[in-house]
Amino acid sequence: FSFNISNTSGFSFCISEIVRGHYHLWFLYMIAGLYLVTPLLRKITADRSMTIYFLIIAFVFNYLIQNALTGLEIFGGWIYDVSDLVINKKLLVKLVLGYSPYFVAGYLLHNTEINRKTEIVIYILGAIGFISTPLLTHWVSNEYGEAVELFYRYYCINVLFESLAVFVFAKQHISRINNAWFHNLIFGTAKLSFGVYLVHALVLAAFVKIVCEPSAFSTAISVPVISLAVFAGSLIASFVLNKIPIVNKYLV
Repeated sequence: FSFNISNTSGFSFCISEIVRGHYHLWFLYMIAGLYLVTPLLRKITADRSMTIYFLIIAFVFNYLIQNALTGLEIFGGWIYDVSDLVINKKLLVKLVLGYSPYFVAGYLLHNTEINRKTEIVIYILGAIGFISTPLLTHWVSNEYGEAVELFYRYYCINVLFESLAVFVFAKQHISRINNAWFHNLIFGTAKLSFGVYLVHALVLAAFVKIVCEPSAFSTAISVPVISLAVFAGSLIASFVLNKIPIVNKYLV
């Protein structure tokens, strides 16, 4: 949206911001893209061997290679230029890139009986991912001279391992808890989760402005306290929104 009229720059910026959305609303575009390709992914997941093949290729190109390229880009060098040319401009293996591997992996794990040995291996990988994330971030940031969020990206292997561990734990243990109160709590919270996601950035901004800055306390205190406060506030806001006609049907 751009107009060659001197007084329309503000309007153009406003429209651009509406389309772009707040920083956390990237998820809406991502999930819309997944829904568009879901019919194709269903064809892939109909065949177990094809599903595994898809995930292997995705792991190689979406996680191993892309993370290696990002690391090379950060530290520079001709190796990155050559590698990026071959991988991203020549091979163009885009079918398995993006967030679809998470989608397909979740389907496969949901429909697979996971033995205890495999479960433990997944937990170990998840723990490694959880521990390595801050350590690697600290190391790379020091080397680069500024904050580098490379190891917090959703395409990073450590994040992948953490996600798989959480998913498997929920499938193997939380979903099997035979308690009516607990089930109601989980399903009730799940119903409010999208609303929580939509408003949490607003609640966080309000908390920081009205209550305190995160830097007011040590990180070990401020991070868990603010996280719990924002989650509680967002949950309440989502609950209220779900009680409003039309809003509860079309927005949350």
